[in-house]
Order: sequence, then C-alpha cells, then structure tokens
Amino acid sequence: MREKTLTIRIEPEWKNKIEKMARERIETKSNLIREALIEFIRRETEMMEIKKIAARKFALDEISFEELIKIVGYKEARKIAFYTQTAKSRSWKGSDDQGRDGYLRPSLSGNGWSAEAGIENN
Repeated sequence: MREKTLTIRIEPEWKNKIEKMARERIETKSNLIREALIEFIRRETEMMEIKKIAARKFALDEISFEELIKIVGYKEARKIAFYTQTAKSRSWKGSDDQGRDGYLRPSLSGNGWSAEAGIENN
C-alpha cells in the first residue's frame, strides 16, 4: 500500500522534543510520529469498544453505576446513565424496536453510546 503524506502544525517546543527523541532512537521524525499516532488510534479504538460494551451492560442492569465509573470514568458514566435513564423513562407504546413511532431509542451499535429519535413511518 502506498503511503500518503500528512502535514501537521505543532508548537516549536514539541518539534524540538520530537527531533531529540528521533536522534536518540536513530529514527526518522516521520517514523516516530507515525508509530505514536498508530498506537494512539489503536488505544482509542479499543477504549471506544470497551465503553460501548460497558454502556450495554449498564443499560441491561448487568453492572452497577459504580462499576461503570471504574470502567469509563465518572464523566462518561454520567452521560451513559443519563441516556439510559432517558430511554428507560420513555413509554415505548409497544411499537417495533426500530423507533419508528418517534420515541427515543437507545442505540448501542455504531460509535459508542447514543440515543436516537425514531422516524414516523407512514
């Protein structure tokens, strides 16, 4: 696969640190930054998956709020709890699971936890 060029702006202080580290490791700046960025994206992707699983388990009452905090942190746990509470407090009217009656539905697929409104089906 052919590599693409990516240009970034960075403060001089960080540029100097990157140059120093590259010299110490006998590596190019490009390779050093590429490896750091790839590792960051891997960790973030993994954390997003963990949050999604934790949100699903919390919504299904399989883990407590305290356990959720330990997994995703307090701020993220509050968001998940809010969406869960909102979804559970709504009347579902016995419609299909796709939210086509216009009521709020929890969505645990895709990129993390979100709540989405259904669309009127005429």
